[in-house]
Amino acid sequence: MPESQKRASDYTTESQTAARAGLLHLATVLGDLLDDVMVVGGIVPSLIVTTPDDELLGPHVGTTDVDIALALAVLDADRYREIAERMRRAGFHPDVNDAGRETVQRWVLDDALRVTVDFLIPQAPAMPQGQRVHHLESDFGALVTTGMSDALKTRVRVTLSGQTLDGAEAVELAITILRQDFQRFESLGPTRAAAFLANGIEDEVRADVVAHVASLLNGLEDAVTVDLRDEPRNDASS
Repeated sequence: MPESQKRASDYTTESQTAARAGLLHLATVLGDLLDDVMVVGGIVPSLIVTTPDDELLGPHVGTTDVDIALALAVLDADRYREIAERMRRAGFHPDVNDAGRETVQRWVLDDALRVTVDFLIPQAPAMPQGQRVHHLESDFGALVTTGMSDALKTRVRVTLSGQTLDGAEAVELAITILRQDFQRFESLGPTRAAAFLANGIEDEVRADVVAHVASLLNGLEDAVTVDLRDEPRNDASS
């Protein structure tokens, strides 16, 4: 569990960079599920407000972790299961509190930066009044938060770029994840595509999906390689 920041000096540029990298990493992992979630909390001002020279102002005094609001729609379609599964596959797991107990509403990725992700959800009619944490799965839940339904109605889309928690560019990580999900006939991507599209021709659908995605990813990798090669260098001596 991260230590609380009590003074402005407790917020460092390094911790803010880590939180932003954690957000980018998470966005890449969740991919097409991003419409079911929204970034909230202290990191938001630094995402939607830019300044000509951030170095003059110092790091944003707001947060060193990532707060994610879950739309109630994830309950209706059980999409929370997919969110949790993608988090697990990416190496995230529930954090533990000071008493050593698992915190299902706070997940963490155990890397050098150790960025935490807190999940929040609006109060739903079916939830018991006064419930603090809503358990979605045995190890995945969200903090029930008053007013979160209003926040989810004021979505602002922001384009992010940069490196993820493992030091990779976001596009490269996205390509890696897609390759893992679509590389084999029995992989998750072709299996779900066939379940959605197939009508007695499941094997053909799987084969087509693997071939089409492989062709797409090869083209994307070539484009990324050219872009990185052609990117102008920043000469430290200039």
